[in-house]
Amino acid sequence: MRNLENYIKNRQNPFEELDSEAKYWIGYIFADGHLVYNEQHRVYSISLFSNNLQIMNAFKEFIGPKAHLYKRPTGIIQVIYNSKPVTKWFMDTFGIPQNKSCVLNPTIDLDWDILHGYFDGDGSVRATLDKGKWKRYEAKFTTGSIIWAERIVKFLDEEGVSSKIKQKGNAFDVNISGKANLFYLYNKMYAARTSKLQYKYDIFVALFSDEQVNNGVNCWKGETPNQQPSLGLTTHEGSETRC
Repeated sequence: MRNLENYIKNRQNPFEELDSEAKYWIGYIFADGHLVYNEQHRVYSISLFSNNLQIMNAFKEFIGPKAHLYKRPTGIIQVIYNSKPVTKWFMDTFGIPQNKSCVLNPTIDLDWDILHGYFDGDGSVRATLDKGKWKRYEAKFTTGSIIWAERIVKFLDEEGVSSKIKQKGNAFDVNISGKANLFYLYNKMYAARTSKLQYKYDIFVALFSDEQVNNGVNCWKGETPNQQPSLGLTTHEGSETRC
């Protein structure tokens, strides 16, 4: 009887509404999530990883009381939701395998909420200074899947934002440059007022505020990780683009 009760309780599916908040987290899971569906060992879970406690607390609140948060000695934080029906629903609904990094091609139309979530997991933004003036505004999305990279490019192109794919080892960067493109990206991704990774939002705000006069603003993957985000510092989220 207890096993049946636990099964019913764990059928709660916070993703199935597919509202803006749910799609934000779906996009984040596409980037930095981990799915396990193992009938042999009876392990079924959806996990999200980050070194940022703020966003992990937000994910735990979104999932509800059945989510568990763990802090690892490395500084990485994991929120895990153990549910066989919800894990199966997620994988079947979006066509996501357990090892998704290099084959990511979800069966859901890309929109700004999903892209925002993906950006918070595997995106970067920066502006560089040249002789005291802004010279380059740059953002990028990183993935191990060329199909997913091409889908992001196609979506951005339809929105009037130009981008290019650059391969780095087994990963692909979708690079966006130009102040107008980044400003459009900023307005679209944050329009729905969903959850957000605060430091990346703050960097976008700084790029388009009067406070950008004296400092460079940088959040770029592949540079010094785990620093506290502020004007003039570099920081990035962990990436799952390992093939």
